[in-house]
Amino acid sequence: IWNLNELSTDEAICSWGDTGIPELNFNSWSDANDFSKGLYGRFYFNITLTNHFLDQTKDLTDEKTMRQRAEARFMRAMNYYYLLDLFGNVPFTEVVALEPPQQIKRKDLFTWVEKELKEAEAGMFEPQQGPYYRVDKAAAWLLLSRLYLNGEVYTTVYDKDGVVLEAGNSYWNEAALYAKK
Repeated sequence: IWNLNELSTDEAICSWGDTGIPELNFNSWSDANDFSKGLYGRFYFNITLTNHFLDQTKDLTDEKTMRQRAEARFMRAMNYYYLLDLFGNVPFTEVVALEPPQQIKRKDLFTWVEKELKEAEAGMFEPQQGPYYRVDKAAAWLLLSRLYLNGEVYTTVYDKDGVVLEAGNSYWNEAALYAKK
């Protein structure tokens, strides 16, 4: 995540000669870049695991499982957030299936991630009340704040040539609200 977010900007440069690093440094990378392919695959592997867990626990209603399900929903939403941020219109599924998932528009994925995080938040630990390493409501607030910071970009609709068809909405107040939490 760091390599794709930072090396492709003017904020950092890495002098290592690992395959794919120079291409990220100088914005000459493509879909064949090992870092891009690896991260994309990792996100979908994580989504598959959470989808499987959620399917296997859908009929359980005990408190422990409900909290784990909320945390799993957060993790799935976080993976979709990174796909939204780094790749835009991506395949989307909430189940493990043999059929390939359908592509979702970036604007629609923004709406889904927002909804999923808010719903998951209700079942998560209060900030600093859970065991070490477990996500809590503060993690959901942080991710919602990040989502809202770029909400205008994520909700803008473009045609195939990059022309704006529909301007996105800004979410500055929401970003500030969740950042303050």
